Amino acid sequence: MEEEVILIMGGYDKGESYINFFKNLPSKVKRIYVCGANGYKIFDGANKTGKSYLLVAVTNPETALKEIFSKQGRECILYSPSTSSYDS
Repeated sequence: MEEEVILIMGGYDKGESYINFFKNLPSKVKRIYVCGANGYKIFDGANKTGKSYLLVAVTNPETALKEIFSKQGRECILYSPSTSSYDS
């Protein structure tokens, strides 16, 4: 991916920690939309790494896309729940 990345993630909470996920996340990821039952754990994991991400809580992936498309810019959108996504 050439452009900055907007990540949409979240879903069912399987008890995972997201600290290592965020420690290894490429620097191209600038904004992360979080939805689903594990949203609080995703926020917690991101905050514990000390890295700076713009985290946005949304109710579902469709809401994230509406917000993303309402802004102008040239970013790549990556939908990667990082867990079971059947609750989103």
